[in-house]
Amino acid sequence: MTVDDLIAIEEIKNLRYGYSAAFDAQDIDALMEHGHVNLVFDLHDVSRLDSAGIGSLVRSYQAAHEHGGDLKLLHVPPRASRLLTLTRLADVFEMYDSEEAVVESFQLSPG
Repeated sequence: MTVDDLIAIEEIKNLRYGYSAAFDAQDIDALMEHGHVNLVFDLHDVSRLDSAGIGSLVRSYQAAHEHGGDLKLLHVPPRASRLLTLTRLADVFEMYDSEEAVVESFQLSPG
């Protein structure tokens, strides 16, 4: 796998009910249909995360795994990290603090 095989989604500001995210189910489905199954969501600009946002993350994660890929999180803010920990999703999502580390994690992944 090369860096070119990864799709990074960076313009994510709010992951909560009532706000349009930078991605939606149709966007993720389109990526999957075109073979882009390894995703990185850069959450550095996320100011709020609620159950609707968590649902979007989980749906995207499931879609990637159903297509043989993965979704990993980058630059998760402390509040979002605490919420993912409280909901036990920190055990599901791989979270990274640097671009280099997340790219390396995909290169080391089987498949």
